Amino acid sequence: MDFQKFEIFPYQGVGPIRFGMTHEEVGEYLGEFSSFRDSHRNTDYFGDVRVEFDRDSCRAVHIRLPFEPMFRGKSLLKGRSIYHLTKWLESLDGVLEVDESGITSYRFGIALYTQSFNLFKNKRPEEIMIFRVGYSDEFAGDETLKFRTRLNEFYRENKDCMQGINLDNF
Repeated sequence: MDFQKFEIFPYQGVGPIRFGMTHEEVGEYLGEFSSFRDSHRNTDYFGDVRVEFDRDSCRAVHIRLPFEPMFRGKSLLKGRSIYHLTKWLESLDGVLEVDESGITSYRFGIALYTQSFNLFKNKRPEEIMIFRVGYSDEFAGDETLKFRTRLNEFYRENKDCMQGINLDNF
């Protein structure tokens, strides 16, 4: 299977990888991996793709070049600066979280990372993370409730295209 380009499906996965898949199921698509496990992390490394697990359930995918994650027809790692992508995602999302390491769209479950947003805003992102519903709750502060509310509203308004996402655990 060609993994050079693959589409991001908000809060569902990227390419053939779906949140909720086991280590073995992800490995069937991405091949051999090395694992890192400690009390805080449960991660499999497939070269330039890193997959985080909660127990044995995929919860986030981190991607670097040469892979090319696509969202709404745009490459998120090739050609465009993180600043340009920030403006574009902001026009789609309305509210982004921007910090020194990059940007996060809670509406779409996508984060773009760089070494320093202020120093490297004219360079392309170094890594993209796609995450499942609830992932950010583990790391977010006081803004979590506001984002959770916005996300719930978004899913309820778009429930026809968000098949298979369980909001009861959200």
